[in-house]
Amino acid sequence: MALATPLILSGCNDDTSAETDLYPGPMVVGNPQGSSITLPVGKVVTDGVQVLRLSGEYEATIDKVELVGDDGMEFLGAGIAPPPRRSALEQFIFDWPPTKATQFDPATVVPAEGATIGNETDEPMGWELLLGLKVVDEGKHTRTAIRITYTVDGEQYRVDLPTELTVCTGPAYETDGECTPE
Repeated sequence: MALATPLILSGCNDDTSAETDLYPGPMVVGNPQGSSITLPVGKVVTDGVQVLRLSGEYEATIDKVELVGDDGMEFLGAGIAPPPRRSALEQFIFDWPPTKATQFDPATVVPAEGATIGNETDEPMGWELLLGLKVVDEGKHTRTAIRITYTVDGEQYRVDLPTELTVCTGPAYETDGECTPE
């Protein structure tokens, strides 16, 4: 009986007003991951560490892409590199929009917002999400997640993908090159 109470309480939590409590829908969330890089203030980079996939036989339209975390990085925009690509992803490309990619043809990149992605069965490689970032302040800045709002069959979902990025900049980090994820 004591075990049933916690299960009932967690099962009855219908509060979807908290940003992290929304049902993620058919988007594959994946395991938490993190990376880090040292960049000078003003440097622009494309972060391509996240691949979007859907479970089941769905198609989704991406409505909005947002960064969750530190504002020491300016978000320049988001794109999608569709399959096929030479590899699943290309993490850092040092321009935005990407023109120097080696794992996909930059001419195939489309704006993420408004793009439609298919299911994992049709495209097991998934769709590479590309995020344009510019370092605007010295220090250690951490994006803790990527928030995707998307629509499937007329129903909107929002998911926070646990993809951390730590960017270090300034003399303290540029001297020894140390920049570790949080």
